[in-house]
This record gives sequence, structure tokens and C-alpha cells, in this order.
Amino acid sequence: MRGRPDVKTLPPARFASGIALALAAALVLAFVGCSAGGAAPQRPETAQLIDEAFAALFPAVWARLGTLPEAAPQRLGPAPKGAADAPAAPIPLQSIGPAVDRLLARLPREGAADDGKSKTAAKAIIASPLAAERLIAAAGKAGAGLPPLVVPFASSFGLSGGTVREVRYGYAAAYAAMGRRAAAAMKKLPVKDGVRPACGIVFQENFMRGGDALAAFSAAFSAASGQSPIIVAFDARTAVDPTGAARAAVAELLGDAAAKPPAPAKPAVGVLVLAIDNASIADEAAAKAKGMEVLADASSWGERKPSARLYRAAIRGDETGLARAAAGLARRLASGRDDPAPSLVQLRFTSVFPKIF
Repeated sequence: MRGRPDVKTLPPARFASGIALALAAALVLAFVGCSAGGAAPQRPETAQLIDEAFAALFPAVWARLGTLPEAAPQRLGPAPKGAADAPAAPIPLQSIGPAVDRLLARLPREGAADDGKSKTAAKAIIASPLAAERLIAAAGKAGAGLPPLVVPFASSFGLSGGTVREVRYGYAAAYAAMGRRAAAAMKKLPVKDGVRPACGIVFQENFMRGGDALAAFSAAFSAASGQSPIIVAFDARTAVDPTGAARAAVAELLGDAAAKPPAPAKPAVGVLVLAIDNASIADEAAAKAKGMEVLADASSWGERKPSARLYRAAIRGDETGLARAAAGLARRLASGRDDPAPSLVQLRFTSVFPKIF
């Protein structure tokens, strides 16, 4: 019987060397395969044009957008290495014109001869309403073709159609939920002399929320309670003194004897709803409404949060969601996916809980 031949083994060092060579060969083949199939797709090129006034009104929006590579208006493509680590500064109001000119210089112009200089055309631009207004006007004079513009609350500033695409808050569902909550609170109140207390709402219309929000509240409240709320509404955009108008509206609703003009006789308010831009005035009103359930729309209060000491529930803004929606819409537009309908960030109506820490 023939004996089994001896099995020869490689020394450990030679074995490891062979494994390394095999891995290197596999990596080379993978790289060649990727090159043959085309380079990895790059992030769509977008740009931003956001002024300091908008950044001050929506600090959390800018905190998110300002760290993106395309934050500075002169960055129409990927930012230089490390540029995204530090937020870009929003554009000073006096510098919007030069910033617009720098951006337009990088965009193609209708009928312009090729000057031999490379143009990096942004395929979508996120712009604040004021900056978008200036950009559209300047582009029209210069004959420059604009890519899609993503503008928060565009329609409230008369910007619509053409290349403008809007992102804004969706209030209807939140106001309907607040109307139902107010109706439920009303049903718990005692009837005095055959009269049930009323629900009153001070509604300040602004560029974020319009009459559709108030209509949603009224419809939901009436459907749930069989009554109509007492409404004191005014438009902050047309009021000469919005602060004074807010205080006067609260005084009228609460039946303040010192109100000018004196408030007409109305059922006593048992549930108070405050949709007021100025958080301090809302807090003043809530403090006066002793024994009432007070609800609020705090979406225009910026970083100020409603206190559980004054409010039972509130609608709050979603600036992070607004920034995410604007950036996402810009990237979709830059990729060629268009949708003219406004992109809505739906707000929520939730209970206000006290801080534990």
C-alpha cells in the first residue's frame, strides 16, 4: 500500500502575504468595475440665498440650513473641504444686492455669448422671501434664466408661479384638533342661569397662518359643541400697531371694562384660545384668564416655549421640519423632479407639560 504523501504547509508569513495580495487584487477589480460603470452620482447642486432678517425670525431653520455645504450664496456646488464644519453667516440686508449679483454671474443668460468662463449653474436655490424677490427682479433685468426657487411662505409675500416653489406650515389639522379640545373643555363647564360660558379666540393673522386656520378651528368647534366661538381677529400685516391691537383684542374678549371702545355684552368666556405673535402679550392674557382653560398657537414665538403654568395645550412651530422640507424639495428639484403644489409641514396640537428638570 502506497503511503499518503506528506501535505506541505506554507510558513505563516508567506500565507499572510498571499492573503494580502488576493485582497489587493480584489480591490483593484472592484475599482475598475466601478469606473466602467460610471462614477458615483454626485449630490445635486443647490444654492442658498437667505438674509439675516429671515434667520432671526427662524433661528432653528438657519441653524440647520446654515451648516449645509450650499449655505453660502457663492457656493453653487460642493463646498470646499471643511467648509461645512462652520455655519455660513446669513446675508446682511444691505448686502442682498451684491449677493444676488454674485449668484447671477454664475448662471446662464438668455442669448449671451459664451465668454469661455466655466459656469456652475445651480439647479435649485433656497431663498428667503426678501432675497427671492430681489433675485427675481434682478434676473428679469439681466435676462438670466433662474432655476427653481424654494421659498418659505412664498405666497404670503406675493411670490407664486414661474420658478417659485413654496414650503410652509400646514395649520388646518392642528387648528381642527384645537377646536375639538376647546369644545370638550366647554362641555365640562357649569351652566349658570341657563347660559353656558363661551369659547373665545384672539386670532392674529400673519404671513404664516391665514384665515383657513381660523376656519378649521371654527368648523371643528361648532361641529363638536353645537355653538360658534366668539372671534376677535385682526391682521398683523395691516395693523399699524400690532402690539396695541393684540392687547385691545384680548381686552375686548375678556370683557375688560377699560377696553376702548367698551366691549359689547357677550357671554362670559370660559375657554380662551390665543393665536398671538407676541409671546409676552399672550402670557399676560393667559395670566388674567384665571380659572379658564387656555390654549395657544405658539408657532410664531420662535424659541420661546409655552409654559405649563399658563397653557394646557398648544400648537408649536416645527422649524427643523421646515428646514428639512426646504432642503429636500431643493434636492428633488435639482434632480429634475418637480411638483408645483406647496410642500406643507404639518403642525401638531399637543398638551403642554411642566418641565421636570
